[in-house]
Amino acid sequence: MRALSIWSLPVAGAAALAVLGLAVLILNAGPAEARTLCVGKESILLRTGPSWRDNPVGSLPAGACGLQVIGQCMYGWCHVALGARKGWVDAKQVIVHEGDTTAAPTAPAPRRAEPPPPPPRRAEPAPPPRPAPPATTGAAANRESHCVMGVRPGDTLRIRSGPSAEHREVGGIPPDACGVVVGAPCAGAWCPVMYRGIRGWSNASYLRPPWM
Repeated sequence: MRALSIWSLPVAGAAALAVLGLAVLILNAGPAEARTLCVGKESILLRTGPSWRDNPVGSLPAGACGLQVIGQCMYGWCHVALGARKGWVDAKQVIVHEGDTTAAPTAPAPRRAEPPPPPPRRAEPAPPPRPAPPATTGAAANRESHCVMGVRPGDTLRIRSGPSAEHREVGGIPPDACGVVVGAPCAGAWCPVMYRGIRGWSNASYLRPPWM
């Protein structure tokens, strides 16, 4: 097909010449240089002639490819056909694709597999419950070895001859000392005690069993 010389066209500006240059490339392309025209992102109208004043005769959907140039391109317009639809389109509204007239659709990239979630963290076994002290009653409960608590350093827990502070002192137990044997029965807060061979009465509020 003979190319249309751009010098025979009226000057319509640099933009029109650029569009017309694309049209000339389309017309000059041989079988080895086949080009495909595709519609851009918006649908376009087919018109009866090469101008905006010509009446629409149909439309082409956005993204449609395979348009065939069936006549000359002039004034920035090309006569094209897509199937049974024919008409003139503004060359600025179509895109020239190199290569085959139909482009094979590209397969979507495989979706990247998500890494499997980490295995659930193994729960640590709960510590065994602390055994409760043996339940003892009566005199046996008071004969356990006790320790002194709540006595200030340098002071002693008095051992007295009777169950009150009015009785005379017969000995003392150092702070935090253990090995105090508590007897029974008690008189209020006072209980009979024995510490290193000394027997008497002490205030049991200052004594604790070893399991506390």
